[in-house]
Amino acid sequence: RGQATQLTRSFLDHLCIETTDDLLTWAYKPQQCSDIASLAPVVFQTADRGDKIANSIIHCAVDELIGSIQAVLKRSGFADSEENFPLVLAGGVLSHDSVLVRRLLEAIKQKLPNAQVVIRPRSSCVGAAWIACASM
Repeated sequence: RGQATQLTRSFLDHLCIETTDDLLTWAYKPQQCSDIASLAPVVFQTADRGDKIANSIIHCAVDELIGSIQAVLKRSGFADSEENFPLVLAGGVLSHDSVLVRRLLEAIKQKLPNAQVVIRPRSSCVGAAWIACASM
């Protein structure tokens, strides 16, 4: 639909399919979350190679994550804190060094300078439990 991008070829290669029509068929069939999630590293690698569309996806993802973090901080009373506070990031996407993680950490430093970031490459439930234990 838009300009040519390395990302299309990367998706086709990753999914072992031939055409963009095959990609559309794959995208619209019932998926497991892990099927869709398997494309994240492909986007990260393609963004690292300079693809504009992949980089745009990363930029949007970072903006959304920062917005979500800021909403949680506001509800929990940390948004206006001038003291340092722990910010635990958890989940499989964060378990590897990637363009997303690097840009997210840069955005956190810029927009939330008092956040002391801890990355836990496990589920968010484990991160919540870790915070609960740390506050006891």
